[in-house]
Amino acid sequence: MIRLNTCLLAMTIMFITFNGRAEENPDSQTENWALAYGGELDFNSRYVWRGIALSDGPVMQPSVWVSAYDLTLEAWGNFVLNDEPNQGEFNEINLILYYSREWQDITIEPSVIVYLYPNQEDAPATAEASLTFSYPIGSINVFTDQIFDFVEYGGSYFGDAGLSYQHEFKPELLLDFSASLGWASAEFNKVNIGLSKNALNVLGGGLSLTYYPKEFLYIRPHAEISAILDGDLRDELDDPTILNVGLAIGMEF
Repeated sequence: MIRLNTCLLAMTIMFITFNGRAEENPDSQTENWALAYGGELDFNSRYVWRGIALSDGPVMQPSVWVSAYDLTLEAWGNFVLNDEPNQGEFNEINLILYYSREWQDITIEPSVIVYLYPNQEDAPATAEASLTFSYPIGSINVFTDQIFDFVEYGGSYFGDAGLSYQHEFKPELLLDFSASLGWASAEFNKVNIGLSKNALNVLGGGLSLTYYPKEFLYIRPHAEISAILDGDLRDELDDPTILNVGLAIGMEF
């Protein structure tokens, strides 16, 4: 409980700090004061996290978010649909607070993610701090994420680097593609895969098509594929190569 209170306090401090900076700049207030919010229902054939399958079959992953002053607060959940443990229940809820700012064409996004595991007695709550950098090169966006667990699993680190591309067929129809390469510390792999080894973990890619039948409403079919690269890690997993397909329906205002 103390550790969870610590990570919630970190989220509060992050909110106050960045919100206070926005208030110090009148121009920033003018540009970013508007309140935005939305929600999404995402149906997936598997729950796949950093190349690791966390479900045997289909899941529903709802989320809601609200943003203002370059800050976004999001709640996300995983609801088990398949005939497996926790069927018909939420087995994970994430609370995410992130801040986004541009500096000389570089987008910098620090965030804090709190992981809660209802209906899973053997899964303690934890939290991660993440720092994302992205930079456009022509029509391609290059990015990297650096992620550290700072509550339950000290020394657990995951990083990745990749690129994304978006093509607009028309204002209401967008095609998105992304590819990334991820690596992890020995502690991350020990906790999540069962083998203590620093490794180049996963190669992944995704493709999605977003259609806006209304300005505020979108439908997004998508597909992602991931493959664990390290041979020793592959031997520890039942499904080291995974194809996930899904359909997301959302609203944003």
